[in-house]
Amino acid sequence: MSPFPVVLALNGHLSLFSAGDVLFQMAEVHRQIQVQLEEMLKCFHNELLSELEKKVELDARYLTAALKKYQMEHKSKGESLEKCQGELKKLRRKSQGSKNPSKYGEKELQVSPHTAAGREQS
Repeated sequence: MSPFPVVLALNGHLSLFSAGDVLFQMAEVHRQIQVQLEEMLKCFHNELLSELEKKVELDARYLTAALKKYQMEHKSKGESLEKCQGELKKLRRKSQGSKNPSKYGEKELQVSPHTAAGREQS
């Protein structure tokens, strides 16, 4: 026994232990607590974090697809707008050089609403 005995109450009985025995028991309890903590963290990761990671991955895929769809629609509408604007310019040039400008006025009115609608969406 060590020169400094320690008295502990275990299960209602007083026991005499050496300081080394007490330190060893404290270290063992600490190790058991660490093992339990690691097990709890693994469960936490498996139950919560891995599910969140899956959801984030699914969200990223969805957002990527949504962005691609938006970009394609935007490009299509932009091309349509450019086409309408080109037709409008042609009609305006023809009407300026024409002897009968009202002939192209009707066509311009048909093209103008499409062009205006395209500008509002952009």
